[in-house]
Amino acid sequence: MIIDEALRLYPPGAIVSRTAQNRDMLCGTPVHPGDTVMIPIYSLHRHRNLWEAPDSFVPERFADRKAVPRFSYFPFIDGPRICIGAQFALTEAVIILSTLLSRFKFTQVPGAIPSL
Repeated sequence: MIIDEALRLYPPGAIVSRTAQNRDMLCGTPVHPGDTVMIPIYSLHRHRNLWEAPDSFVPERFADRKAVPRFSYFPFIDGPRICIGAQFALTEAVIILSTLLSRFKFTQVPGAIPSL
């Protein structure tokens, strides 16, 4: 949950683009072959219509992954062009986090309030 929330707030890729191969409609706007569509992952992950308190670090929002709307969270994109290293990156992140938590005790600095 901690890693998913960190990736929601700070995705590895902030923007992804795709070139349309066929005619389509996107939110009422026509998309023609050859048009480039930009997907702002960073903005999507912090959109107020998709996330409650979108700028806050709340790992519990990933307690039930099925409750997360499918197209509201994809730090490594999705579908046939998903990042080839996504699974490795997630495994590596879990190992690093568990290593840090087993070796160090983290405490808040007195008088310091974390902010974004």
